[in-house]
Amino acid sequence: MAGQSGSQPLAPAAVRPSAEAAAPGPLGVTLGKQARKQLFALEPEVTYLNHGSYGAAFRLALEVQQWYQQQLEAQPVKSTIARVAAAAGASVIEVTLGLEELQRPALAVGAMQSALAALGGGGRRVRLAVLDHVASFPPLVMPVVQMAAVLKQVGATVVVDGAHAVGNVPNLQVPALGCDYYTTNLHKWGCSPKGAALLWVAPGPGPEAGGCERQEALRPLVTSHGFGLGFRGEWLWQGTTDMSSWLSVPAALAVLRALGGPERLTARNAALVADAAAAMRRRWQAAAAAAAAAGRAVAAAPAASAPATTAARGRVSGSGAAGAAAAAAAAAAAAAAVAGSQPDELLQLGGGGDWAAGGGAPCMVAVELPAPLKGYAGCGAAEAVALQRWLRYERGIEVPVVAAMGRLWVRLSAAAYNEPGDYEALGRAVEELLVPLPGGGGGVAAVAPVVAT
Repeated sequence: MAGQSGSQPLAPAAVRPSAEAAAPGPLGVTLGKQARKQLFALEPEVTYLNHGSYGAAFRLALEVQQWYQQQLEAQPVKSTIARVAAAAGASVIEVTLGLEELQRPALAVGAMQSALAALGGGGRRVRLAVLDHVASFPPLVMPVVQMAAVLKQVGATVVVDGAHAVGNVPNLQVPALGCDYYTTNLHKWGCSPKGAALLWVAPGPGPEAGGCERQEALRPLVTSHGFGLGFRGEWLWQGTTDMSSWLSVPAALAVLRALGGPERLTARNAALVADAAAAMRRRWQAAAAAAAAAGRAVAAAPAASAPATTAARGRVSGSGAAGAAAAAAAAAAAAAAVAGSQPDELLQLGGGGDWAAGGGAPCMVAVELPAPLKGYAGCGAAEAVALQRWLRYERGIEVPVVAAMGRLWVRLSAAAYNEPGDYEALGRAVEELLVPLPGGGGGVAAVAPVVAT
């Protein structure tokens, strides 16, 4: 009631989400440029194709966050901070999947089973397993349901990192994944302010909790006066943390619902990035063929020159104890990974697929860049960084460039504010760098086992 002692201040009407905004239904905003201008705070002169890395918060969510920040600063509260020591005495075993395993869920599960068998043969036991739900590169959804089932058979506690999942994987049902813990940020595809995240803990007892109820046994690293009040009470209040990003999550969810809901938006974005990737491949392949033809026309060498040599292109290799063996086999494995592709055919990873069983991440697609590109003779990390900087500062395009499997790739994202013209800008920029080769031959790709970041 107004004027009641101890009542909480209400957010201003322009900031506070209304009941109408939270209800499902069309928002009356055209997706693309209009959505970008009205719903997001992106710089208008930048073509933004990198929603997958840091997302883009809705204007409404930012306004709500600013309002909560002002309220929190108006009444700062002191609190004590306690440390919780981490358990010691364990070692980390990394199971790295190659390109073939990443594209075939059954092989990915088999690789994990083989690693577990090797550990069991050595008398070792897996206590904790951490799985990626969606890989950053290649942008693929992992078969976490099957992997979690395999890990549970050996008594492991399963934690899933869902960084790209919320708002990107349709019909996400975390309890159905079979994991014990699920954590994810909300600033990427959830379009919430930076710093908002989610932690889900399966109810019931667990061996990692000493047989106790998991939610009751789990404690935050920082505690305050919520100590002893249970799972929600202890995690809700952790000292002087700025909670404005958490409090603004409902506003971001309200906008997502008003745009038709995560499923409708994901389907639209998935179709957009798939069409853009296909068009980009066709465009770059045609431009590369034209550059090769121009090179043949001006070549001084006879037309019957020796065929160009294309080196085997390595796949993502392992690390740790198995790293040396994996690196030695990279060249042979690469030949199988690209078998059947034509020399001028650009590869594509991600997008589409059976997202529940493991497949491409719907709203992200990695597209191989044509070669050679002017000023970028190699296909390593240095060339990837330099090309990404050129696109950012010289052409106003924000998109990740990745060096992997002896190739350069761009990872495309599609969000509510993107439209076909954004990808056309990237297509034109890359075309600028295509140069004719004397004799029309192809470039030589270096064999280098790399792990994409």
